[in-house]
Amino acid sequence: MKLSRLSALLACATVLAPWGAQAAMDKPARDKFTQECVAAAKQQNLDTKTAAAHCECGAKVVNEKFTPAEIASLSDTKTAPAPELTQKLQKLVTENCTKAK
Repeated sequence: MKLSRLSALLACATVLAPWGAQAAMDKPARDKFTQECVAAAKQQNLDTKTAAAHCECGAKVVNEKFTPAEIASLSDTKTAPAPELTQKLQKLVTENCTKAK
C-alpha cells in the first residue's frame, strides 16, 4: 500500500475514534460509524471500495479488541482519548485492516 494511502486510512481512524467506538457497537452505531469513516476516507482521496473495507474492519477491531472502559473513553465526545489509546487504535487498525500492496 502506498504510504499516502496508509496515512489517509490512519488519519480516518484517528479522526473518527471519538465517535466510532460505541460500547459493543450496535448495528445502527456501527453503520453510522462506517458511513462517516467512508466519507472521511473519500476526502483523503480513497476509493469507496477501499474505504468501506477499511472502515468496516476498523469497527470490527474496536468491537473485538477494546475493553468496555476503553470503548467508553473513545466514545467520549467531550474529552479526547488518552494518546496511548489513540495509538492502540492506530496500531490495531494498521495490523488488522491494511494490506501491503
